[in-house]
Amino acid sequence: MIARAVVLTTNICSELELKAHVPFAWRFFTNKKRLIKYYKSALKTLLTSRKDELKFYAHQKSFSHMTLSVAFWHYDLHWNVWSKEGMDFERHPNCSPNPFIILSDFEVGNSNISRLRDIFEGWEVLGSLDESDDDDKTEFFINLAHEALAVAIQSRTIKPLFLEIFAENSNIDDALFNERVRVRDEDGHFDINFLDLIQQRS
Repeated sequence: MIARAVVLTTNICSELELKAHVPFAWRFFTNKKRLIKYYKSALKTLLTSRKDELKFYAHQKSFSHMTLSVAFWHYDLHWNVWSKEGMDFERHPNCSPNPFIILSDFEVGNSNISRLRDIFEGWEVLGSLDESDDDDKTEFFINLAHEALAVAIQSRTIKPLFLEIFAENSNIDDALFNERVRVRDEDGHFDINFLDLIQQRS
């Protein structure tokens, strides 16, 4: 079976033949700039598609924060909205807060979401061909996935779209952005908000 990842790398014929192209494939699939570009496109689509629903939850007194996590082994991104402890959301009739968004649900008609998921699958293929420690590979890809996502969220084109969601909520301002929007590894390898990490480096 031809993997999405193989198709993306200039039509290499099969996963077996990918072995001969590992150095090229590794550079292609771990290119952080390319990954950030695809994240930006995907985030713009998701924010536009769910703008009203995001406002519905973010403007409630019970709103605490939202988390974005990359489950690359499922070729997916999970976006959840959380209420404050001891409080419940008024539920939107068409959209649950948890899960709020699953990336794969928005793939049809968005080529960059398809390319982003191709990259995630490429990591799986590369991981199976690389004989180094599995835990090291997993942590490398988790770190790359979440750092690039955090950079995309903090970009000049995407962060204003998030701030627009919070604009009518007087309890939220730019200073609290990293408390309200969190990029976290849901698998528990890294117990950090990657937005904080990116901000510390800038």
